[in-house]
Amino acid sequence: MKEIYDDHCTFMKYEQHRINAGIKWDTTPDQGEYWEDLCNLVIGVTDALHNYELKRLELSIEVTPEIPSVSEYLLKSEYKKCEKRRKEIALKLAEKKREDTEILEELYSNYNKYEGTFIAAYYRDEIGLAFQPCAIMDDRLLKRCATDNGNLDTHYGYHINKKGCRDDSDSE
Repeated sequence: MKEIYDDHCTFMKYEQHRINAGIKWDTTPDQGEYWEDLCNLVIGVTDALHNYELKRLELSIEVTPEIPSVSEYLLKSEYKKCEKRRKEIALKLAEKKREDTEILEELYSNYNKYEGTFIAAYYRDEIGLAFQPCAIMDDRLLKRCATDNGNLDTHYGYHINKKGCRDDSDSE
């Protein structure tokens, strides 16, 4: 009985999501769901690309410190300490560079995954936009267009008549 109730709750949430998407996009629930999913996918692709480019920019700006060279004119104990410190710094820099490279590769693969999903879902002919009846845009009869209205400023009431140079003495 609990499984039936859980299935019913899940289905009702899904239907409510479809109705909300239809209201949000001012269309039918099918088209609203499709447009909502498409919008989320586009946002995911752009976010993944933004994260990748941001990390690349961060790495290009970051200044790597130079590893100090050890002078051979030091005492043997001091020379060994400096050489040990230099090797530790070199290991830390190599480790950081490896981690940054891994992060960059992960971000790029994440972007490729999203982009591949986007292309597969919305560009291929056999499964893409042409065969999705809910992908067709509605005719918006009330859509304002500059060619229909002459000038959108005039349509919105922002138009101000230009004052030209004229002789007011003739009109009196």
